[in-house]
Amino acid sequence: PAGLESPAALNAVVEVTSPVAASSGRVFVRFTLGAPPPAIELDPAIIEWDIVEDGAFPPTGEVAIVNAGTGTLGGLSVEADYFSGPSGGWLEVSLNSDEAPAVLTVSLRTTALLPGSYDGRIRVRSNEAINSPQSVVVPLQVAPRASGDSSTIAGSPSPVVADGVEASTITVQLRDPRGVDMPSGGDDVEVFTTLGTLSPVSDEGGGRYTATLTSTVSGTATITGTVNAEPIADAATVEFEAGAPANVAIEGGNAQTGTVGSALGEELEVLVTDAEGNPVSGVTVNWAPATGGGSASPTSSQTDASGIASTTWTLGSSPGVQTLDASAGGLGPVTFEATAEVGAPANVAIEGGNAQTGTVGS
Repeated sequence: PAGLESPAALNAVVEVTSPVAASSGRVFVRFTLGAPPPAIELDPAIIEWDIVEDGAFPPTGEVAIVNAGTGTLGGLSVEADYFSGPSGGWLEVSLNSDEAPAVLTVSLRTTALLPGSYDGRIRVRSNEAINSPQSVVVPLQVAPRASGDSSTIAGSPSPVVADGVEASTITVQLRDPRGVDMPSGGDDVEVFTTLGTLSPVSDEGGGRYTATLTSTVSGTATITGTVNAEPIADAATVEFEAGAPANVAIEGGNAQTGTVGSALGEELEVLVTDAEGNPVSGVTVNWAPATGGGSASPTSSQTDASGIASTTWTLGSSPGVQTLDASAGGLGPVTFEATAEVGAPANVAIEGGNAQTGTVGS
């Protein structure tokens, strides 16, 4: 139209009303004449981050700001706002220049954020741009962190037989710092034991990890662990018990020498073990002289926590080698030997020829 100079940008507002409408509407119109005016163009227009609470920082984002029109695009400014998420203020933004071309640098101020979905927006403005403001969208997903202080370790069943086959399942349940079960797997979990053998750890999902523990040695296993190299404060214990009695053997008191009719100075001892060599407690051992007579006291006894049962052997009256058998149920017998000797002279007495009568000199 006559009188309009080119290039130019003209703004107008068209107001729409109706006598039967309770409100009116507006249409904003911009006419661009001649060469295109300065315009803001952003690349990229979105920066997405996924982090773990209190974890590593994501890489810094950079957005190129260029003039998509003609002329000079100056007066650039940026500001961040937040429209979803547990909190705001988590974006750090800066410009290396207030005139295009420029670089907008975007970084995270902190990773100490509660788990959840966050949405931020960075507005890039210029009074010289026909399309001001333009926005960079920043969606942020914060995953919960597995906490060693809150996570737990358990072992079940307990006790189990120490046969190298029967197993206890070790379960690690990861929890976040608020004590809430982790929603998913993927963490680095390791478990350790003071006794027995652990299988590799299996990720069962939902923050639950399992391993199996076996042992051929009886005793108490203490299980500890780490999550992402952080020690887990909790620990578990599993008791391994000896299996059924499988062997009986002489433990002590064999091959003694004593006096006939007297008790030997050292008690007889046998050791009862299972198939893996673990001592078995509570097994009844029977003691019975086999040759030479004599007696055992007691005639039966039970093995203690070390798998040992004992008795005292009183030798018979016959000098020489005497034997005594020990058996435990269907096991044995095992045979002890002792040498019985006549005691030292203790008395002298007239045996015969006393009070006779004879002729002198005869």
